[in-house]
Amino acid sequence: MDIVCDNDGEEIIVRAKLARDDESRAVSIAESVSHSLLSKLGFRMADPYIVQIGNEFAADLSKQYGFTSQIQPGRHWGTRLMGEEALNMFDMRDAVDLLYNPEQIFLLYLADVVLANTDRKTQGNVLIAKRPHSDLFDIVPIDQSESFFHPSGLLLHDGLWELRDKRCGEFLDGTEGVVLKNGNKLVTEMFMMIEGLRDFVSDFVSASAEEWYDRTGVDPGTIERILAHRIEHVSVLADRSRWEGLCAAAEGGHVLDFKF
Repeated sequence: MDIVCDNDGEEIIVRAKLARDDESRAVSIAESVSHSLLSKLGFRMADPYIVQIGNEFAADLSKQYGFTSQIQPGRHWGTRLMGEEALNMFDMRDAVDLLYNPEQIFLLYLADVVLANTDRKTQGNVLIAKRPHSDLFDIVPIDQSESFFHPSGLLLHDGLWELRDKRCGEFLDGTEGVVLKNGNKLVTEMFMMIEGLRDFVSDFVSASAEEWYDRTGVDPGTIERILAHRIEHVSVLADRSRWEGLCAAAEGGHVLDFKF
């Protein structure tokens, strides 16, 4: 929901993920942890905000929109609405030549594997935004609400740890072309960047408000262990041998481009 908020005297529009039940509260955990990790990798991200909603406003919004489960007062996750500065790409293959750093397409796939993000290829979940004083664009990942195997997965509590080796994460159209163009050097560099996140896992987990962990019963320690495990095993989870084999085939002249 887009909400006009006061930010130190400035009115801004924040796209908030308003919590009404445990599953929607878990979205705030998935979003905040993912935002922190993707920012560490150097992605351009929408500005994050925590939206404080009082009892009366929560009741008014619930009534206005006819929600059967009421919006809960308290702190909610949100990001500043980017508006016209960001474009939705229906097919990232169309955007590769417009990107300042097209290699980030592959890095985003690896990050989504670590985050167990099940919903990257839905239209609108990755944008491009023009760089200041440039004709080129940055990749802007948005809507990480289904990281950690979907909010319902986060609420499995004891069973969440059992999902640590589950393979999920989809690469965008255009990713293979970028990898083929750059070869195994890119594959090696991107996997090293992901593996370099090991020392920052506790920072990513602490980006989520304690209130959200308390209300959902999600154990931050379990999230930390899952992230650390998936970073350590990213070569298997993201099928590194496949990407290296793809480059080797191209270098050996075995990749055919069929025209119909």
